[in-house]
Parts: sequence; C-alpha cells; structure tokens
Amino acid sequence: MINAKILELFASRICHDLISPIGAINNGLEFMREMGADAADDAVDLIAHSANQATTKLETFRALYGAGSTRQDLSQKDIYETFSKLIALDGKVTQEWDPMTPLHDDPSRGLMKVVLGAMVLALDCLPRGGTVSVKAENGAVIVSAESENCQMRDDFVPVLKGDINFETLEPKTVPAAIIYYFCEHYGFSMDIDPSQNNSIIFKVR
Repeated sequence: MINAKILELFASRICHDLISPIGAINNGLEFMREMGADAADDAVDLIAHSANQATTKLETFRALYGAGSTRQDLSQKDIYETFSKLIALDGKVTQEWDPMTPLHDDPSRGLMKVVLGAMVLALDCLPRGGTVSVKAENGAVIVSAESENCQMRDDFVPVLKGDINFETLEPKTVPAAIIYYFCEHYGFSMDIDPSQNNSIIFKVR
C-alpha cells in the first residue's frame, strides 16, 4: 500500500508545477483590468503563454499519472507528441527517436506510462538542455539523457530502486517514487546508470 505521505507530496508537486502558469494567467487579467485597452496585447500574450504552459503540463500529468492512460490507444506516437509539447516550453531539450518504430512486442501493460515516466526523469537531468533519446535494445527500452552537463539528483537512484524513506521523501523526488510503483504494478523494472559518457541511462525491461 502506498504511504499517505506520498499522496500528500505528490499533490504538493502537482500544485507547485501548475501554480506558476495559473498565477500568471491571473496576473494577466489583473494587468488588463488595471491598464485598460492599451495593455490588452501584452496581457493577452501573457495569458496565452501561461495557458499553454498549464495545458501542456496537465496533458503530461494525465498521460503519465492518469488511469485512462493504461488504455491500448496510448501509443508511442502519443507519448512522443506529449513529450514534444513539454520540452517545447523552454526549447532547451530535443528528443531523438522514431515513434513509428516499435519499442516492445507488448506495449499494453502500462509500458507507455513507464517509458514516458523515464523520459520525464531524463528531462529533469538536463537543466541546461540536451537530448532525450529512446530505443529498443535486447528486449528492453533504453531512455537516455545526453548532455555535457547532465546530472541526476543523488536521491533519485535509491528511490527508483524501491529504497523509499517516507521521512526524507520530498516533492522533488516523489515522481521517481510514483514511477517505481508503476514499474512494480505493471511488471517492469527500471535500471539506472547515472553517469556514462555525458549521459544518464534508464533501462526499462
């Protein structure tokens, strides 16, 4: 059973990721009310940009964490497009893989959620930009974060291996715990090589 603290931390992390763009929408509306028609263009641009950020993050959360994403129709193309929108928010990271090339013989048991989870974790390893690549290799799916400056939080590795200390778990690391539980639930495992030739490798099997 998942500890209640994980649920609390997970809710905190979701709120943290959404409060900034939603708050900016509110700021745009306030700015428009205070400055009138002269500020309409700038306010609309701010609102549109912030609404896109919020929508993109919600789409990612729904695909990765939502129950509906266990359906057969969550495809490689779906996670490719979802991740494309996510990385377009700051434009620092690119993805390199062909979503039309099968990654696995049986993608129906939550594999797409686990792979997308690995991609989101890889993105977190690239604060200054880089490349996320995905490929099939000997029955496993390999997700790589590649950059001269790639780095993983030290506390991610034990959490992804199931060594979860509920007393020290934080909102920043709770997504790794959720992905670990997804792997466990859907019958997968995830191995991590945290530093190899300027890359961090997540192996899903």
